[in-house]
Amino acid sequence: MRLASETGCDGLAIDGECWTSLISLIATEGARSGLPTLSIVGPQPEARLGIDKRLPALSAWVDKEERLAAINLCRRLMQLGRDVGVGLIALDFGAVPLVADEAALRYAFSRRQLGEDEPGARPLGRAIAQRRALSETILDACRAALDRLVRDAEKIDTTLSITIASGPWQTPSPREAAELLREFSGGPLGVVIDPGRLAALDSWGVGASPARLDELCGRANLIHAADAVGLDTDLLPGLGEAPFAMISRAPGKADLPVVLTGRPDSSEAEVRRARTLLRDLRARPANP
Repeated sequence: MRLASETGCDGLAIDGECWTSLISLIATEGARSGLPTLSIVGPQPEARLGIDKRLPALSAWVDKEERLAAINLCRRLMQLGRDVGVGLIALDFGAVPLVADEAALRYAFSRRQLGEDEPGARPLGRAIAQRRALSETILDACRAALDRLVRDAEKIDTTLSITIASGPWQTPSPREAAELLREFSGGPLGVVIDPGRLAALDSWGVGASPARLDELCGRANLIHAADAVGLDTDLLPGLGEAPFAMISRAPGKADLPVVLTGRPDSSEAEVRRARTLLRDLRARPANP
């Protein structure tokens, strides 16, 4: 909160590492400091999770009770948000369990062993094929979750935003997100544009096409300003190689909330440089 105030940020965003019992306190203290809370990531647990615990996933398709638990956590979050003046909830749909070991493939990437004829190429190919085979099943689960959450959001004047995956082990992909946005086009639903996550998808070999990016940018209602180096995301803008120019393609970009994302050890100078970069990009005319 101190760093946000000292670097001239306009507000706060609560990410998925928090828990609902702290939200009112954070929002109240932020407001007292002139930093209103602009968005919250959900679902979130009621309290700190134990070491062997995990959040239920909105995209859970095997266990419907797990999906319902995630939906109820998001409902609770939406109510809390309304009570403290936060009308934007970014939805994290959760992980996708694949046979391939993500950690092993990340290590292979760091060793440049995912290219054609390299040791990691075949396991990665199997992971991508399995993920694509699961796509319709995953979409059905996401639809079921959104069907309830969008209706609830309409009742309390809350807006939802879909967080796009950063790799095959997450959901939804850019294609899946675009399909969900089309299906719920009449509701209070948009998408988070996160250049770092989109860059990571490119590194995995499953990036979005330019046409898909244009479609997603056209439905953006939140910008998650994170950079990336390879598969390493959530860096401050300017510290990586993510395509931040896409921000200039979002309609109404000057009015969209932007969440500046970095690491706990980010310096004040790095945050200030990132803010300057984003300010310049938002002022840039969209590409024809």
